[in-house]
Amino acid sequence: MNPGERGTSLLELLFSLGLGLGVLAMVASGMVTHLRLARAVRQDVGLLEDLAWANRIFVRDMREAGLDPALARVRALGHASAAGVLRYADRDADGVLADRSEEHVAYSVSGEGSLLRRLGRQSMSVLHGLEPDGVAFRFFDNQGQTLPGETAELGDSERQRVARVEVELEVRSPRGAPRPLRLRAAAALRVRIDAGSRDEATPGGAR
Repeated sequence: MNPGERGTSLLELLFSLGLGLGVLAMVASGMVTHLRLARAVRQDVGLLEDLAWANRIFVRDMREAGLDPALARVRALGHASAAGVLRYADRDADGVLADRSEEHVAYSVSGEGSLLRRLGRQSMSVLHGLEPDGVAFRFFDNQGQTLPGETAELGDSERQRVARVEVELEVRSPRGAPRPLRLRAAAALRVRIDAGSRDEATPGGAR
C-alpha cells in the first residue's frame, strides 16, 4: 500500500467518524426534545388530575348542602359570596352540626393562590397555582337565575333560594402557556331541588 492510498483511507475514516458523530448528535437532540415534551405532558396531566379532583370534592360537598335527615331545620349555606362559600350538612343525622367535621365545609382562596377547603378549624389546600382572581363562586335559584352578590355576600333570604352553586377556576400552566387552564364545576343542592317551592315558602331554620 503506497502513501497515497493510506491518506485516502484516513480521510474516509475521519469522514465516517464525523458522520457517526453527527448522527449521534441528532439522536441525542431528539431524545432531549422527547424527554422535555414527556415532562411537560406529565405536568399538564398532573394539573388536569388536580383540577378533576378539586371538581369531585367540591361537587360532593355542595350536593350535601342542607342535608337534614333529622328534620332539624339545618341551613344549607352559612355564607356565600364570589370569594367563598360555607355549606352545612347533618351527615350523621343527629340534628346537630359538629363544628370540627365535614358537617361544616368552607371554601376560600389563600393569599398564595390556593383553593382552601376548611373542615371546622382545619384547612387543606385543594388546588395550587391559581391565577390572581382565578376563583369565582356563583349561585343560582331553582329557575336558573343568578342570585345577586357577585361582589358582596348573599343575604339570608338569598341563601335560602340557592339551588345550584358553581365555581370557576383558572390555574397557571406549568409550561407558561399564554392562557391558563380553566375548570367550571357546578353542583345542584339536592335538598333544595327536592324541596322545590317549599324552601322558598318556608326558609330553613337558622341554627
